[in-house]
Amino acid sequence: MILILSIIPYLSISSTQIIDLLQPILPKELVQIFEAKHSGILTIGIVTTLWSVSSGIGAFINSMNIAYETMENRNYVTIKIISVFLTVCLVLAFITMLVLPVFGHILLHLLKTHFLIPRPISFILNILRWVISIVVIGSTLSVIYYFGANDYDFILRSNNNRKKAT
Repeated sequence: MILILSIIPYLSISSTQIIDLLQPILPKELVQIFEAKHSGILTIGIVTTLWSVSSGIGAFINSMNIAYETMENRNYVTIKIISVFLTVCLVLAFITMLVLPVFGHILLHLLKTHFLIPRPISFILNILRWVISIVVIGSTLSVIYYFGANDYDFILRSNNNRKKAT
């Protein structure tokens, strides 16, 4: 909530309308804080959100270790760094996944107004926005599953054992 409310003044959306809408729910002191731009609160909100989400990724890493029946031998700092890295990857992937399919037409129209883009290239760019989104999400999930488990060799060995069994 702190992150969302601290981003409002930086958007082109009228912050007074949003704050008026949320005012019955929020305490008066909180409304007064968020009516002005406070970059410190924004930074605290981003760091807190990143830390909280990375804790969820840390729980996912623990679950992966349980699923692959491996013992965790990495220290807390290493796991936290991996969790934050994977969280940032996941956030960037979701942003890409949302921006390209949702705003792809707008971006393509903006390109057409500044550059002469032939119709076949426009068609290819229109398809590429979907392909890029799918590839980015697939790659991000692969990175999360690869670096999430403690024993990378175990994953490769289990895949090779499955191939031999068939």
